Amino acid sequence: IISAVPLKGEHAEAIEAEALETSDIVNVPLSQVKFPKGALVGAIVRGEEIIIPRGDSIIRPKDRLIILALQKVVPKLEKLLTVKLDFF
Repeated sequence: IISAVPLKGEHAEAIEAEALETSDIVNVPLSQVKFPKGALVGAIVRGEEIIIPRGDSIIRPKDRLIILALQKVVPKLEKLLTVKLDFF
């Protein structure tokens, strides 16, 4: 996670995160990524392009994601955005 801004007090956050090449979220359709309930990808920033994602959008390594999430699901979201276990 690059940055996070609280929304509505401490109940939700707007998060900017970089998609790592070694993460489970890259190179698969967004509809197949198991984002926790209470988290929504609002935009994918790829270089100078801003993409409003759909289910068939594919996150590429180094994409920056703008995610809106309830505070209670942020730990699950952080885990999802990290390196895959089989990378090691």
